[in-house]
Amino acid sequence: EKDKASNISLIQLSLGLAWVFGAPIGSFLSNSHVVSWFNNSTPFFALFFALLILLFFIVFAKLSDRIGRKKVMLTGMALAVCCYFPIYKQMSVLADWKSWENNPEYYHVQTTTNVNEKSGLVEVINRTSYLNGCKRVEIISLETGKKQKHPVIMKQKIYLNFSKLSYLGFLIFLQLIFVCMVYGPIAAFLVELFPPEIRYTSLSLPYHIGNGIFGGLTPLIAELLVLKFNDPLAGIWYPVFIGVLTLIVGLIFIAVTGILLLALVRYTRRKEEMANAEEVPQRAAAILADLDLNLEPSATAEIPAAESLRVKLNLAKAYITIEDFAAARKAIEEILLVSNQVDPQMTISAKSLLSEINQRSDS
Repeated sequence: EKDKASNISLIQLSLGLAWVFGAPIGSFLSNSHVVSWFNNSTPFFALFFALLILLFFIVFAKLSDRIGRKKVMLTGMALAVCCYFPIYKQMSVLADWKSWENNPEYYHVQTTTNVNEKSGLVEVINRTSYLNGCKRVEIISLETGKKQKHPVIMKQKIYLNFSKLSYLGFLIFLQLIFVCMVYGPIAAFLVELFPPEIRYTSLSLPYHIGNGIFGGLTPLIAELLVLKFNDPLAGIWYPVFIGVLTLIVGLIFIAVTGILLLALVRYTRRKEEMANAEEVPQRAAAILADLDLNLEPSATAEIPAAESLRVKLNLAKAYITIEDFAAARKAIEEILLVSNQVDPQMTISAKSLLSEINQRSDS
């Protein structure tokens, strides 16, 4: 709490740096000699897709409020695991120019030669036009020797027609939908997973380790798999493996934790019912024993300790986790009867949980 202002200032600093450096970087990339496909209209297309993806983040986050966080997240993960290989195979088929050259009548090659005076290299440019509307440009740089020419550099660019390019964009957009299904509810899911006392450590440490190590090493591991198995699609096995591992943790271990939590809640309920059943005759005996015909004021009821209220508050959180809202509401209402006299901060926490119950019950 005390570092909130400094943390917000760092966020503002990063936004300011984006404004300062964003324009020069965009201007530099819009030079067609630097990046051939980047032009003045590219940022506007990127902005359109970014806003569209943002909309799906909100849609899946709202859906998780209705049917549960884990259902949406694990569904997105399962779809990604099942669809990654078919998607990338289809993407590789879209740019498979060798299959377009099965018949010489389906393409035409135009060759030109240029001499680079600075480097002394001869550039042979082969421009291939295909019957399906696609194009391929191959640039071969040759080092001129006295007796023979040695090829030293080869560059290749493939230009797809509108239908293939649209289909490629759809396949990329489909993967972004999987991302939205996982990342839309994840913030609320992680916040609800831990109590406030340990939330920052429990949430931040594994989250950033997962993104930094598992996510940051993805390009390196994928490239090693491609080189190891000599297969351009071998690198997909790494994200698929991580996705399967996440599904196992989500379906089994979190489910087991929920079952254990449910068992603990039921055991606590049973103990309370037994205690209440034994307490009734004891209360009756106490009332009869302490009966005073002089009708003097009775002693003030004993206020429970803060620790017992905190235990009951955690029990209410457990009820919310297993979506037993009636039991959670009852526990919170019992806390609110005396929490102002014990710890006002606990009253704030209890009211926050009560508003969460009302919101989730209405949805």
